Amino acid sequence: MTTVQRGTVAHGPAAPITVSAVMPAYNAAPYLKDAVDSVISQTFENWELIVIDDGSQDDTPTVLAAYRDPRIRVLRLPKNSGRGAARNAGLAVATGRYIAVCDSDDISLPHRFARQVAFLEAHPEVDVVSGHMLVFWNGSAPRRSIRFPEEPAAISRRFQRGRMGVVHGASMLRARCFSAFGRYREELVRAEDFEYFRRIHRFCRFHTLPEVLLLYRHEVTRRPWWKWVENSRCHRYANYLYSASVCSSAPVMSFDSFSRRWQGYAIDYSIELLKFVKFTTLAYVRDLRIRAAVHSSRGQRSAVQE
Repeated sequence: MTTVQRGTVAHGPAAPITVSAVMPAYNAAPYLKDAVDSVISQTFENWELIVIDDGSQDDTPTVLAAYRDPRIRVLRLPKNSGRGAARNAGLAVATGRYIAVCDSDDISLPHRFARQVAFLEAHPEVDVVSGHMLVFWNGSAPRRSIRFPEEPAAISRRFQRGRMGVVHGASMLRARCFSAFGRYREELVRAEDFEYFRRIHRFCRFHTLPEVLLLYRHEVTRRPWWKWVENSRCHRYANYLYSASVCSSAPVMSFDSFSRRWQGYAIDYSIELLKFVKFTTLAYVRDLRIRAAVHSSRGQRSAVQE
């Protein structure tokens, strides 16, 4: 792994870092600048940004090379290792007492870090604080999607039901959470965020702030079947790991063994196929509406300009 430090360090003793923002990036060139600039635009300024280039084969290194802010560090992994491994590489060199989860295609609103740091400082009993998100894509106006619970008890109940309890990409954690409960599972190419948060929710207190802190970029394309199955398999394995840790003394199966076992159940594939057809149909209708809204908005702008 190669570490690249951008910019020059200011003279005088450096103040301890408060927030380490960890951002994995793989072939993220089209949207990476928006994500990095949203961190630079934070009203809370005592942060470091660690971008992990996870073996990108596009212009991601070129985009990152343009930054000279001394608070930005770039780690380059020799090959694509997955989001879990990339996040862990960033965590290994993070120095802040708080860890801000960032993704390379999302936009953190300017007040995000300030609000979350203030909340964690005022509530030492809380370990993870998140916020709400708006979903957008290119020219579409940001809109509400899933509204997550805000209170710790409601968040915990959602995790217990096997569902994500907060917006991972809008979360800030105390760094000690990773010291106490480990890091992300690197064998999970998807759902590594869900597995980690469900793993620690029994020991850590979660809270979601009432305001929107993140713009989540949602690609207006329908998910292919293979990706749906892969995501479902990782999600099921995350739930299996949680169940095994709570109520089983038997040896834990590896992800490969679990996958082979799960593939043997035709009923699981049948259920997932029905879910996939439903999701794809709804996504198609949603995409048509979004494209129509974008087209109408552009038409209105053209009319005004004329």
